[in-house]
Amino acid sequence: MANAWFEWGTTPSLGNRTTTISTGGSPSVNHANIITGLNSGTIYYFRAVAENSYFRNNGVVLSFVTGGAPQPQYIYT
Repeated sequence: MANAWFEWGTTPSLGNRTTTISTGGSPSVNHANIITGLNSGTIYYFRAVAENSYFRNNGVVLSFVTGGAPQPQYIYT
């Protein structure tokens, strides 16, 4: 039996993880999960991970940018 999840974050170091989903014993599966609370106009990095009792497979780190304009940054002098 195997499990799968996504690791994600705002840097390539990731740092967050979705809930673990059991993928059973199939050699190939489609896996989807939902991440909420993302900020608009932000680059996010992610990878898929699958693990069984013998091996952990980390996918390639990919990225995407959320839609919407970034929030203005105010600088006071």
